[in-house]
Parts: sequence; C-alpha cells; structure tokens
Amino acid sequence: MRNSRKHNFRDYLFPDKNEGEKKALVWHWVINIAFLLVFSAVMGVFSLKLATSNYSIGLFKSFFGLGSPNDVALLLLILNILPIVLLTLFFFFAFNRMMPAILTSGVLVTVLSCVNYFKLLFRDDPFLFSDITLVTEGANMMSSYSIRLTPFIYVMFAFVLLMAVLAHFFMTARIRRRAIRIASPLAAVAIFALLYISLYSSSAVYNKTCNVYVPMPEGESLNYWSDVDQYCSRGFMYSFIHSATQMRSVKPEGYTRDEAKKLTEGTSSPIDDDKKVNFISVMLEAYSDLSQFDIEYEIDPYEYFRILQANSVSGELVTNIFAGGTIDSERTYITGSTQMYEYRRAADSLARYFNDNGYFTQFCHPGYGWFYNRQNVMEYLGFQSVHFLEDRYNYGTGYPINDALFFEDLITLFEESVANGTPYFNFSVTYQNHGPYDTQELSPDGREYVAKGDMSDYSYFALNNYLSGISQTNAALQDFIGYFEKSDEPTVIVLFGDHKPWLGDSNLVYTELGADFSLESDDSFYQYYNTPYIIWANDAAKETLGNDFIGGGGDFSPCFLSMKLFDLCSYDGNYTTNALRALYDQLDVVSITGRNRMRSTGVLSQDLSKDAQAALDEYLKLQYYCGFDMY
Repeated sequence: MRNSRKHNFRDYLFPDKNEGEKKALVWHWVINIAFLLVFSAVMGVFSLKLATSNYSIGLFKSFFGLGSPNDVALLLLILNILPIVLLTLFFFFAFNRMMPAILTSGVLVTVLSCVNYFKLLFRDDPFLFSDITLVTEGANMMSSYSIRLTPFIYVMFAFVLLMAVLAHFFMTARIRRRAIRIASPLAAVAIFALLYISLYSSSAVYNKTCNVYVPMPEGESLNYWSDVDQYCSRGFMYSFIHSATQMRSVKPEGYTRDEAKKLTEGTSSPIDDDKKVNFISVMLEAYSDLSQFDIEYEIDPYEYFRILQANSVSGELVTNIFAGGTIDSERTYITGSTQMYEYRRAADSLARYFNDNGYFTQFCHPGYGWFYNRQNVMEYLGFQSVHFLEDRYNYGTGYPINDALFFEDLITLFEESVANGTPYFNFSVTYQNHGPYDTQELSPDGREYVAKGDMSDYSYFALNNYLSGISQTNAALQDFIGYFEKSDEPTVIVLFGDHKPWLGDSNLVYTELGADFSLESDDSFYQYYNTPYIIWANDAAKETLGNDFIGGGGDFSPCFLSMKLFDLCSYDGNYTTNALRALYDQLDVVSITGRNRMRSTGVLSQDLSKDAQAALDEYLKLQYYCGFDMY
C-alpha cells in the first residue's frame, strides 16, 4: 500500500511533504488556479465592455444573452476569455510566480483593448493583428490625436494592480518539478496553436458567430455589411486573433502556377513610340467632394475642382476603405488587384509595364518611407526611383509639407526626366488633408466655408478646417494643371481620392450633415465608400492620343482605374489590363468590405451569376500569380 500511494499525483508533485501538507498544497493550487481563472474571466469581460463602448450597452449585454435571444453568446464569451486564460497560464508557467503572470497578462490585455478602443473612436477602424507590424507608424499617428483615458480604463488598470498585489501576498503556488516547469509553457503554446487552427482561424466558426442580427434593447442594430460592426459584434479578443488570417496570401481555389502563368503569355502589347505620352498619377489624401451631403457653402472650396471635372473624364471610385487604410486604394490602383496585399517580394504593377516600354518610373510621397513599408514595397513593385520625407521633402517647414510645395516638386522631377528625352511615369501620394482636423478653432486662414447653423462647435470647426485644406489642395491643383496646360510635352494626369476623411469621433460631423452611413441601401454604401477620380490630358496629349478626354468615366473599383486610363489612351496594355477588361464585362465593383459586395449589371449583391463568378475566379488566379508567383 505504501508503494502504491507514492505513485499518486500528490506524491509525485510533493515528494517531501507529509499527507496533511500535501492536501493543503493541493487546495492551495486549486485556489491559485481558481484565482487565475476568475482574473482571466473578469479581464475578458472588461475587454468586451471596452470594445463595445462606441455602441449602446445592448451590444455588451448580447454577449451574455441578455435583452434578446442569442444562441452564440456563450460561444463568444468562451472565445474571448479563453485566450486570456492561456496567456495568463503561459506567463505563470514561464515566471513560476502568480504575481508577475497576473501583472504581465493584465497590462497586455488592457493595452491591446485600449488600442482597439481608441482606433475605433478616432478612425472607425478596429485593431487588426496585421497592425502589430505597423506599431511605429501607429504610435506616430496616435500622437496626432488627443487621447484621454476614460474612467473605465482606469478601473481596468486598477483591477490588474489589485489582483497582482493579492497574488503577491496570497497566491504563492510554485512548480517544483523541473520537467513540469519546462513542459508547462510549451504545453500552453501547443494548446493555443491547436485552438487557433481548429477554432480561431476557422471561417466556419467565424461565420457561425455572426452577432450582428441581435437587436439591441435600446433599438440599435448592427450592420451586416459593416466591417467594423462585424468585428465588434464578436468581441475584441476573438476578432483580433481571427484577423491574423488576413495576413496570409491565400491561393485561390484551383490555383496552379503553371496554369496562371499561361494567362500572361502572348497578352502584353508594347506602346507605339508615336503614342507615348507622360503620365502623372496623384492619389489625394482623404480627398472627397462633400457636396453630396447638400451643404450650403459660404465659400465653395470645390469651385476649381468642378471646372476640372468639366474638362476631364471623371467619375467615382467605389473604394474598400473609409477614413483610413490609405494603402488599399493606393496598391489596388497600381497593381490592378481587387484587394490590398502586403508585398514582401518582387511583384507586378503598372510601373513594370512602363519600365518595359522605356519609361522612367518614379514614386513620391512627402511622408516617411517606413510608413506602410512604402520604401520597400514600391521597389518591389518595380519603381526605378522613390522619394520620401527622409531624402527629399524635409524642407524645414514642418511635417507634413503642403500640396502646393509637393506639386511644385513634381513639376521639377517631371522636367528633369523629359530633359533626358525619357517618357515619364510618376505615381505620387499626398499627405495634406490627413486627419484629424482641429475641433477647437478655425485654421490659420480663418475662413468660414460652412456657416455654423445648428452644428455643434465640434463639427463646425472640424468641417471648416477640413474644407480649408481641400481649398488649398484645389488651389495647388489649379497651378499644377495650369503648368501642364502650357506645356508642349504630352501629359496625362490622373487624380483620385483614397477614402473619405475622418470627420469626428464616431463620425459625428457626418451625422450632423445628415449622412446615411447605415450601409443598408446602395446609396448609403456609395456615400460611405465613394471618392472622386479625374483623368485629364493637355492639348499635346489629346493630339497624340486622338482623344479629347472629356466626359463621364463611370463608377468602379480602384483596380479598374488603370484599365480606364489605358482605354482612353487606346493602349492594349498587358495581361492585367486585358484580364481587367474581361472582368469588367461582368463586374465593375469588386468590394471586400464586410461581406463581399460585387456589382454586376448595376446591382450590388453577394450573389453572382455563373459567368460573373467564373470571370472573378479567373482574375483572382492571375492576380495571385502577379503578386506572389511571377518573380
């Protein structure tokens, strides 16, 4: 009997203790683990509450099945709390102390939850796993906003500190066996990996936990079409971990490299020498025509913009983003891809096509090159020359430089290229008009573009300060276009906005303007995502290309803008251009916002015809090949 007793778990864990001491230690461990579980559960609930602070209390209640029937509430609670349990266990096993485990895990969960809270508050954009790679950019961006910790955030930090103090004095369990100390943290990691593979990365589980149909007791409802609502409806911890799946470049179904390669063979046509003109494309930061909200202007900041529209081919882009995510419109335009990818190696783009046709290709941005990793990505995409704040735009005038200075420099770069007898392709991204906009007083020009009326002070200042920047941009554009109007060098200029501007916490300014951002109707969808584009040509380019470049260009996703440009120039283009034409015959909007919305025959829908789906599937294979398998 004595020998058999030595093989029970208490004898193995506590070989040097008597029976009474062993029982006491077992109970001490039970209390320690219970303490850890209670801490993790409370932190999970705190995280859920902070993540839903921009909504009514109804969304928070829905996680507990309160207020309305909800058959996913328990699952969502588990999915949000379980990672915190495993995280705290991991730190406990790693430190072999409860106090540092509680403190480290608690601070980490609180900080991540706060980042998500403020990102939602300021930019209506949740904290995604991929944002971790942009931590420096995020820190610099957040410094532009006024961050005030809420009482609830102080409560979270206080709770962590209190539990850490209690753990220090009362939760003193230790792992004595060396083998267990080594194996335990590895086991916690292995369990999380299995859970990630089976649960957290699963599209089936993610779709099953859709919580947006839960009616809120206060009458609020979540929108099925909104990325933000989709994310928040599942809770922060679960949605954050699941968003790691977006970092993968998933091959399209049925994709093979050899078959995709065949799509590029024999489908690229050079530009005839007598048809070559210069191209300058400028993506204008946060540029949008807010006149769609029936604003009565005291001073019209868009006066020149309307003149330019009347003398160009113009329309609207149906973007994938709102108030942030600039690189989505940027990269879908330059690559022709239907969605934004994180390029980590050489990939195909417009720049490579123009390189092959003897052009000098250049990318310019008056911000830091490390922001969004542009300094590397634009080289991966084939640009021969790139310029950023670090090497060219630090004028000593403060960061960022305004559009007037930036456009002047684009003219200088253009003149340098054409002086060498080389046709020029430039793609540039501006910085002026980036939010946030002052909500306390009018900008230095002191001009009132919109009268206050019934607007709050907050909205009045934010709106007028945004329009002040737009007015300055349009004045700079007038000088920029004026230069090329007088130039004998044939030049085509493409201008487009990347997304609508941030206009107040929780879109307050838009709300006061009467905007419908419910996304429940097609008109609401377009209000939220559309930005203008213009394709303008000077007289020399019109003569060279045999086109007057005036008229309506239609509305479509940014990936089709390069195709529209080539069609106006009567360029056959390459494999991407021809594939875009085939896709455009079936779909002109390929949106990845929320639940994918496509537009075929003028109707937004998830359900595609057999021909439209086949065209999209074929294009996605080429898109993947050009981005990840071509070089």
